[in-house]
Amino acid sequence: MSKRANESDLSPAAKRDREGWADKEFERMEKEFYEMVADANPFYSVKTWADMCAVNVRFLKKEISQTYYHLGPTDEETEPLLPALIKLNELGCYTTNGQPGMDVENDVKQKAFIDLHVESPEVGAALIQHLDTLGWVEYMYAEFPKKKFATNIPSSQKKLDLTDEYHPDKKCWKMYSSQLVKWHFKSQLSDMPNVDDLLKKSGHFVIAHRKWGEHESLEEMLLKFFEK
Repeated sequence: MSKRANESDLSPAAKRDREGWADKEFERMEKEFYEMVADANPFYSVKTWADMCAVNVRFLKKEISQTYYHLGPTDEETEPLLPALIKLNELGCYTTNGQPGMDVENDVKQKAFIDLHVESPEVGAALIQHLDTLGWVEYMYAEFPKKKFATNIPSSQKKLDLTDEYHPDKKCWKMYSSQLVKWHFKSQLSDMPNVDDLLKKSGHFVIAHRKWGEHESLEEMLLKFFEK
């Protein structure tokens, strides 16, 4: 009966064959693992800005049930905005949050806003220039390669108020959703190095309508800018 050869009994050529087989087997198992992970979370396979926007389009089209920034399907109030959001992502505008404007309804009022990333500081600078020509939007911008911040909000205001709720027991309105002008960038990160490397090179905007309940479309305004 033959015995399995000890490592010391193998010829140099046989040792190389064994090591080569082990390397190939490891590569095969590693590839299978990452394919499995990518199937579960397509963001793991993202390599470029276009890849990331394409995965986001799949989410907005309901081909993916959730993302790292939204742990579930899109909200009901977002449904009317989906066609425009899909087009924005196809044009390279990576959207992650937002809401439509709402007049007082069930003791809640809210400003229309959109949270988005642009691929580079150059695109960010061009969009800021465009927003500054409009009289009906407020914005905050963060550029993390240079830790640059920009906003058209008065310094006395310090934050962008987005949603207001009436408390009958106290007979007063109380803000319960807002963004600080210099918000913490880590809240936008994904804990996936490939995605975070792209986000850290991007420009980050929160853009809102100045008035409560107004329905003038932020998405349509942005589409006109990105389609130029």
